[in-house]
Amino acid sequence: MTEANHTNNHPNNSDDNECTVREQDRFMPIANVIRIMRKILPPHSKISDDAKETIQECVSEYISFITGEANERCQREQRKTITAEDVLWAMSKLGFDDYIEPLTVYLHRYRELEGERGSIRGEPLLYFPILRCTRVFFTIGKDFEKREI
Repeated sequence: MTEANHTNNHPNNSDDNECTVREQDRFMPIANVIRIMRKILPPHSKISDDAKETIQECVSEYISFITGEANERCQREQRKTITAEDVLWAMSKLGFDDYIEPLTVYLHRYRELEGERGSIRGEPLLYFPILRCTRVFFTIGKDFEKREI
């Protein structure tokens, strides 16, 4: 019997408890990463394949890092759904305090817009879209430059 068959035949084996994640599920889609990068860079900028892949890995790791912390909070509180507040709490706990204020403003505006749309459908927006939030991470620097202090 091979090692793989041995592992699959024993449901109590600790390897069976680990989640197998496909490569395409580990990373944010490269097309999304490129689209976000192109919106931020000047027109006609060139982006190397290495730069695209590096940003893809960094963004994906960042999302996993924040989501993992938010998920642990939900598990401690015996909840199954990660909310926007959980994401913001996790970011604060992990030291990303500079993002909290602009993301809170973004979330408030987003909920207002979705609330208007939701009132037509009869469904209020309850959850923070993490991928949309990712675009905000890239653009926060620009927003801070535009702010008058």
